[in-house]
Amino acid sequence: MADIENNIVVMDNFFPDELALQIYQNLDNSDKWGHFQKSNPQDYSMYKQKLPKNIINIESDIYNSKFWINHLGGVKIPKYSYLYEVEIYTLVIDKIKNMINISDKDKKKNISLIPKRIYANGQTSGQNGNWHQDTSTENGEIPKVPNYTFLYYVSKDWDSSKYGGETLFTDYKNDDPLTVSYKYNRAVLFNSSIWHFARGPLSCCQDLRISLTYKLEFMELNYDDYLKHVSNKRNQEIEKYQQKIEELKSQKFQ
Repeated sequence: MADIENNIVVMDNFFPDELALQIYQNLDNSDKWGHFQKSNPQDYSMYKQKLPKNIINIESDIYNSKFWINHLGGVKIPKYSYLYEVEIYTLVIDKIKNMINISDKDKKKNISLIPKRIYANGQTSGQNGNWHQDTSTENGEIPKVPNYTFLYYVSKDWDSSKYGGETLFTDYKNDDPLTVSYKYNRAVLFNSSIWHFARGPLSCCQDLRISLTYKLEFMELNYDDYLKHVSNKRNQEIEKYQQKIEELKSQKFQ
């Protein structure tokens, strides 16, 4: 399977049972979902020119439908969530840190693997992703200092043999795609430049296929600075709500 096998790690039973259930219940019952996400940009004809030639004919045109997204945080997202930005992120980094290569030079520069974006995707039957990279590269080569995607399968009681929902990975070589089955409490860590897409559930499935994603990038930001950033977002959110309350009070008593 060429280079991709060496750049994808599959980990079952990733979180403790209690936390895995908490994540599922939190996202399954969330009212923050928006139905506007796509794997690829609107001008897909231009984007398609970058696709590896060996996957042009592998379900590349029929899969580009909208699906659900729930923004949860990260340094590029103004959302605040202690659960996802601190508690879960800390556990993720602790478990994957020995799988990530970072040079001594970068360590001295306080470069850390920081979540640029944290979000959940939701797919029902017929809502399919399409081939894409989380970090774009011009020639398809895996960079020496890669970014990483942490992908986590959230939905409980999922039977992949009945419901489907697998994730496919490929590279620029003439190999068949590598398929990772959807399984509750399974995590997949991969180089963000690897082409991949998620199939939606099969027609017999009435549940939401939920995946939690951390787009991780090396940044000149240590862990303490990251926590300060998260704390500042929390304070800004509190100030925003306090301001709204004051505005409503002033309108009510005018």
